Amino acid sequence: MDEWDAFVVDVPSEPLNLSVTSVSEKSIGLRWNEPESDGGCDLIQYVVEVREGNRRTWQRAGVSSVADERQYTALALTAGQQYVFRVAAENRVGVGDWAEMTQSVTAKSAHGTFVEFATFTGAKLKS
Repeated sequence: MDEWDAFVVDVPSEPLNLSVTSVSEKSIGLRWNEPESDGGCDLIQYVVEVREGNRRTWQRAGVSSVADERQYTALALTAGQQYVFRVAAENRVGVGDWAEMTQSVTAKSAHGTFVEFATFTGAKLKS
């Protein structure tokens, strides 16, 4: 009887320790660690998706090559808007499990809190 060696490949596991590294009115920087498993083959890239904090639909924000030290900066954001990000590793089999932020982050100035435009009427503030 012949012997066969089987090598099974799969999608990668989720990246670890997704965190926010910087916040401004127009951008949010992210960083993460490699997944525990690459699925048995080399990682190609990381896929980054974003959604507004009050929405359920994800949109592709971009990709980060494996050589980019596992980081991404989302640009052209709206000041005062809340965002949630998720990241997945991709290999030749496909996109793996998502590492998702547990809380939203607000695009705002590093010099203080974003203030919405408001209209003053007498002594009352209407927003």
